[in-house]
Amino acid sequence: MRKNYGGNRSERGAAVQTELMSIFRTLEMRGVDPLDYLEQQLRASLSHGASLMLPALEAQDVAT
Repeated sequence: MRKNYGGNRSERGAAVQTELMSIFRTLEMRGVDPLDYLEQQLRASLSHGASLMLPALEAQDVAT
């Protein structure tokens, strides 16, 4: 992915990308569409001041 746009321009940018990719991959592994989920969470946060949360793991996911 970074190859397509020439990499990160700063250490901070690299750190942010690392965190976002981790969150996206975690959501995908949990069977959740990352963009839809983050949109819902951001809207809830803006509307209600709620913290962003990842969806809970199912019991079978924890055992693996």
